[in-house]
Amino acid sequence: MLNKKEIKKNRRAVVVIYSNKSLYDFLWYYSTYGQEYLWTAIVQYYGVKENQQLLGVCKRLEIFESVLQCNDDYSSLKFYEQICEMIKMTWYYILGKRNQYFSKLIKKYIEDYDLSVVGCDHMLIHAAFIAMGDEKETIILEDGLGDYLKRYSRLNGKITDVYNLAAFLCAKMGYFNFKMCYALPTTKQCTKYSKNPKKMKYRDYKSIQKLQDFSNTDNTLFQRLLSKWIGKLPERFSAEAIFFTSVLSEFMEDADIQTQKSIEYINSHFEGKTIFLKKHPRDTYIYKFLDSIKIIEISSQIPAEVLVEMLDTDIAVFMNMSAVMLLKEEYQKNGLVLHFTNYKQKSDKISYEETFRRIKNQIEINEKQIVEIY
Repeated sequence: MLNKKEIKKNRRAVVVIYSNKSLYDFLWYYSTYGQEYLWTAIVQYYGVKENQQLLGVCKRLEIFESVLQCNDDYSSLKFYEQICEMIKMTWYYILGKRNQYFSKLIKKYIEDYDLSVVGCDHMLIHAAFIAMGDEKETIILEDGLGDYLKRYSRLNGKITDVYNLAAFLCAKMGYFNFKMCYALPTTKQCTKYSKNPKKMKYRDYKSIQKLQDFSNTDNTLFQRLLSKWIGKLPERFSAEAIFFTSVLSEFMEDADIQTQKSIEYINSHFEGKTIFLKKHPRDTYIYKFLDSIKIIEISSQIPAEVLVEMLDTDIAVFMNMSAVMLLKEEYQKNGLVLHFTNYKQKSDKISYEETFRRIKNQIEINEKQIVEIY
């Protein structure tokens, strides 16, 4: 598919892919604006490194000059390694050489480029390209619900909370927003794409554009790329409800126990029903429900943006707050969200309760939609 005769002046671009959503949004961007570039894909395994499907998908699409694997992930480092990296970043910042730190990271993968497309600002490799936005054109695609929450420019929380303090300092120095709640000064150099621009609370970007506006898209190309990725899909899916899972291990020490509680909820409320199971792409838990419940598992590789258009059910249960709720009006008004109240929080991770409440308070969801899980 890559036809160099169609490329203008051999302009080069790079995209960082780290989730099904980021790939789906990029395919829209490529089919709308990106065909004049020679593309490099940097595929980052976020959360579950054993899930290597996206690397193969990107190669199969045949729109990239090269597809590279990225293993740089600050969150997966051991605690003492994170401390060492933090000291290193602080030292570069004091010397006024922050961009030199990022340049070294970028050059592991690509020497030069004209355009970069990233999916978030809470991981270092993405933030590296964002920091270069004053020199190179930089696009930030949608990350999920985090894009619709307020961000703070001052410390929000106790100064004795080491994790929170480190997150604040990293953002303040212009590195990355790993707690996903602090303003990152480098984003003002970049163009942001959002599915719902008017709902965004944080707006410190060069401009905010509409994501998935298909008015100028090469739809034939877009559909061909989707078909190469996820194959031929049925026109409609029919069931009485759908259960969207989450990766509770990103918050909780006892994630398996809490996940089992969610299964018990489905068992007690949907006995004798037909239920879709849509696992989060990073969710490796093996779900077992009552024999009386007919479970139809939908491939986790199908992006939610594609899936919701095919679903004939308006009843949805979410294991956690999810951006999927914003994709369908019925889900936003009637979707049920499980809220775990008796769990063990991971001390070095984002607070489950704080994140849950922040999202609940800033999107249109009422108390009746919250299901308390004890």
